Amino acid sequence: MQKEEEEPARKTIVLGYTLELDTLQEHLQKERDVNAELKQQVIKALEKEAEDRAEIAQLRQQMKNRISELEERWQRSQALCLDLQQQLDQTKESAQETTFALEEEVQRLSASQVMIRTSLEEAKDQAEILKRLVACPKHIREKELLISHLQSENSELRKSESKARELQRRLDELKQVEELSRIMRDELKQLPLVEKERAKLQEEVEQHRLARMNVHLIQERLLAAQHKTAKVKELQTLNTQLQVNVEQLQEQLEKWKELAAEPHGLVSPTAVLQCLADLRHSELALTERQSKLLAE
Repeated sequence: MQKEEEEPARKTIVLGYTLELDTLQEHLQKERDVNAELKQQVIKALEKEAEDRAEIAQLRQQMKNRISELEERWQRSQALCLDLQQQLDQTKESAQETTFALEEEVQRLSASQVMIRTSLEEAKDQAEILKRLVACPKHIREKELLISHLQSENSELRKSESKARELQRRLDELKQVEELSRIMRDELKQLPLVEKERAKLQEEVEQHRLARMNVHLIQERLLAAQHKTAKVKELQTLNTQLQVNVEQLQEQLEKWKELAAEPHGLVSPTAVLQCLADLRHSELALTERQSKLLAE
C-alpha cells in the first residue's frame, strides 16, 4: 500500500528531474556558447594588447630619437646665435676704434702732406739757389749750409714717406675690417631664418609633447583592456566552476534516476526534494555572481 502511494510521488520527482535536466543542459549549452565567445574576446584582447605594446615601444623610440635630434639642433642654433652676436659686438667695437684711429691718422697725414708739399716747394727754391751758388765759387760756405739743410729736409721727407706707407697699411687693414664687418652683417641677416628654424623646432617639440600625451592615453586604454581581460578570465573561471557544478548535478540526477527506478531506492521524497532545493539554491547563487561579474 505504501509503495502504491509513493509511486506517483516517485514519478513526479523523476519527471521533475527530467525537466530540470533538460533545463540544465540547455543552460549548459548557452554557457558553453558564452564561454567560446569569451575565449574569442580574450584572444582578440591579447592580440590587441600585443599590438598596442609594440606600437607604444615604437612610438617611444621614435619620440626619444626625435627629441634628441631636436635638442641637438636647438643647442647648435643657440650656440650659433651667441657666437654671431659676440662676433658682431667685437667687430662693431673694433671698427669704431679703428675708425677713430684712422680719422686721426688721416688728419695727421693731411697735415704731413701739406708740410711735405711746402718742403718740396722750399727744396725747389733752395735747389734753384744752389744752382746759382754753384755758378759763384765765392759762396762755398753758403752752399755747404744749404746742402746740409737740403739733406735734413730729405731726411724729414723720407720719414714722412715711411709714415705715409704705414698709414696706407693701416688703411688697408681697416678696409679688411670693414669687409669682415660687411660679412658679419650679411650673416646677421640670416638671424631671422635661424629664429624661424628655432620656432619650427619649438613647434615640433610641442607636437612630440602631444604625442607623448597620446602615448599615455594609449597606455591607459591598455591598462583598461588588461583589467577587462582579468575580468573575462575571472568570468571564465566562474563559468568553469558552474560547468563542474552542472556536471555534478547531472551525475546526482543520474543517481536519483537509478534510485527512482528501484522499488526501495529512495528513503523519503521529502529528503530528495530538500536536496534538490539546496542544489537549486547553489545554482541561483552562482548565476547571481556570474551576472554581477558580467555587469562589471
